[in-house]
Amino acid sequence: MDMKPASVATIAGDAEFDHAIATLVLAFSTDPVALWMYDDPHQYLLHIPRLFRALGTSSFAAGAAQRTNDGLGVALWLPPGVHGDDGPLEAVIAESIAAEKQADVGAAFTRTELYRPTESHWYLSLIGVEALYRNKGCGAALLQHGLRQCDREHLPAYLWSSNPLNTSLYERHGFETWARSKWVHRLPSFRCCAMRAEAGARDDGGWVFRPLVVPRSRRRDRGRRQDGP
Repeated sequence: MDMKPASVATIAGDAEFDHAIATLVLAFSTDPVALWMYDDPHQYLLHIPRLFRALGTSSFAAGAAQRTNDGLGVALWLPPGVHGDDGPLEAVIAESIAAEKQADVGAAFTRTELYRPTESHWYLSLIGVEALYRNKGCGAALLQHGLRQCDREHLPAYLWSSNPLNTSLYERHGFETWARSKWVHRLPSFRCCAMRAEAGARDDGGWVFRPLVVPRSRRRDRGRRQDGP
């Protein structure tokens, strides 16, 4: 039986904000980087909601936080010109993450900004679907909804992915890897990538997203800019 495609709505109000944070907590419960930062289950459940709130406050304030109609998927976007507040994030890192990890975590969050486009763009800060409900179209619905907004404004979209299992989903929606980086010095197996999608004109005058075409000179330069240990 065909499943009804998920619809997407803007998150509004404290109750929906709390529900969205809970959804992200469940969605990232198997994420390798989140579990490295909080490798004790109690610490994960205690502190990861604070981390997501710090990351998501600007998105909620801008009216750019979205959920599927059933609440099982959440996407937090930052509109053009809107950046997150580093203060609350730095406070959460300092108060909740083991001292020996703090420098690596802080550097990693700083690195997410390194490859952001310099022109106006939409930034997908966080996206997650509850683990038991993945591969049912929630993630695709959230991406398509957000990209249509980018599409209407003829602006690129940018995201930073720390989980290689998600790369194929992003690529199916027109994102291309822009740069790769090791997540932390002590964990060389963790590879993250900055991904970007460009809006492009169609013959019929409409707009669609298509992978970014990088000139050969930039491709060579991009390869040299991959971060090492």
